[in-house]
Amino acid sequence: MDKKPGDYIMFGSEAAVRALATRSLQREGAFVVPLLKPGMRVLDCGCGPGSITLDIARRVSPGEVVGIDFDANQIPFAQQLAVERGVGNVRYQVADAQALPFQDETFDLVFSHALVEHLPDPLRAAREMKRVLRPGGIVALRAPDHPADIRAPRIPTLDKADALYLELLRRNGANPEAGRIQPRWGGSDRRSTGGLGLASSW
Repeated sequence: MDKKPGDYIMFGSEAAVRALATRSLQREGAFVVPLLKPGMRVLDCGCGPGSITLDIARRVSPGEVVGIDFDANQIPFAQQLAVERGVGNVRYQVADAQALPFQDETFDLVFSHALVEHLPDPLRAAREMKRVLRPGGIVALRAPDHPADIRAPRIPTLDKADALYLELLRRNGANPEAGRIQPRWGGSDRRSTGGLGLASSW
């Protein structure tokens, strides 16, 4: 893996895990909901504590959903949440989206929310996502464009916190403008074949 776990700003933070566990497919991934069909095999890259992964699993059942995350500490939370919510067609494992441990043409859809902005080489991850897609499959990504955030009224303390967060991202080799540039990634990789790419930002 290219990055040490400590390079991820929210790595190991209990507060961050709790916040991530409140995410839902309907709120964070509504653009992909119409594409999910029963029986599909789906990969969720950067699954965190697994709340979105479970929403996907319910929609594609009896198809299987695999959630991966670089942070090994997230996986037990995700597994426990699956038990609590009674979802059985999902499994989780530690993996790097830039070097996916799956064979070519394994999944019908690859989803990712709030991951690529943390990667040192998001184009490499996009290539890997395409590689594991079956013919006609879909890569669906959602990433923020942090510098475009607008807050009203302006609060100086929060503005300072935002500026520090963006600086930390850049120092760690991440890209806080990932949501702005991600639509280019699919077209810039001429070695990839097939696969529809969808990009959403906030």
